[in-house]
Amino acid sequence: DVRAEAFALHGPVLTTAVVFTAERLLPSGYGVAAGDRAYWVPAGSLGCDESFEQYGGEAAVALVDGLLVANHTASSAALGLELCYKFEGDDVHLYPALARNVLGVSTPGSVLAVVGVAEAVTFAGVGLAAGDQA
Repeated sequence: DVRAEAFALHGPVLTTAVVFTAERLLPSGYGVAAGDRAYWVPAGSLGCDESFEQYGGEAAVALVDGLLVANHTASSAALGLELCYKFEGDDVHLYPALARNVLGVSTPGSVLAVVGVAEAVTFAGVGLAAGDQA
């Protein structure tokens, strides 16, 4: 009697999160189940030796409202984070094609404005683009 287990993770392909905002990861694939674990590592990581708390740390996959989800809240912005995923009963694997961008504004911290006077405010951060609104 020979028995084999197969696991495959297909998504999410690319997600976007915002610093200090809880974001849901909706893993999809074969064998995805409650109890799996997921976390994000910097782009170019050679493995999944550690989870990074600033990118939401390790989260357990749970069944919520009929969906399998893992919740993460990042405290640092970064582009191209790669997913580490551990199926229940299997080793953790790096999925560099499954990526997340965590966007965030770092400046200005505060601005002094005068009523009735037009003021230009410059923003800096990760993931800012022309057309963004504040």
